[in-house]
Amino acid sequence: MRLLVDSLIALMLAAVLAGVFLHHRREEMRNNRYEVVRRGLATLHEQAVSHAGLDPETGRYEFPEVIVPDWFRGAVPVNVLIQGRHPWIDVAPPGDRNDHPPDPIITEGEQAGFWYNPNKGAFRARVPRQFSDQRTLELYNTINGVALHSLPVVMDVRRKPIAMTIPSNQSAQTAPDESVADPPPSRTISTPSTR
Repeated sequence: MRLLVDSLIALMLAAVLAGVFLHHRREEMRNNRYEVVRRGLATLHEQAVSHAGLDPETGRYEFPEVIVPDWFRGAVPVNVLIQGRHPWIDVAPPGDRNDHPPDPIITEGEQAGFWYNPNKGAFRARVPRQFSDQRTLELYNTINGVALHSLPVVMDVRRKPIAMTIPSNQSAQTAPDESVADPPPSRTISTPSTR
């Protein structure tokens, strides 16, 4: 009888330890995914800054209108929090002076994992909806390094972004290299292939 009780206690301790280990492993994997997206945002911003220039007419520092996948030499940053196929980056329309997208939560396949406002040089990663609005807000703030008090509920159609996609010959990875190309005059970049 004593052996049976000792065996059950040992089995329960092993189950608790296994549960703790799995919980920490999931937390570590989740934090690694968050870090991949944060690094992607930093890489996107670095490339935008390196391809920005001074407008001779206005004397203002101008960010490129589009982010070109060739700048990353095949290591294009992607938002690994987003499941399925999505466009690569949505670009804010001309004149938009906001720091955040009008639709920061991924709810449909037409939304890109990243949002870029060339008018401000701002990049943001969209996030999937969480169990509660508060958790969704916390995730958005964590990933983007901001401290918003709320997220927009309804998108302002005047701010509807323009989708950019990665050409099918580009691989979507997370480790960028140095820049190599100038931006094209158009905001449309081929067809999607983000995974």
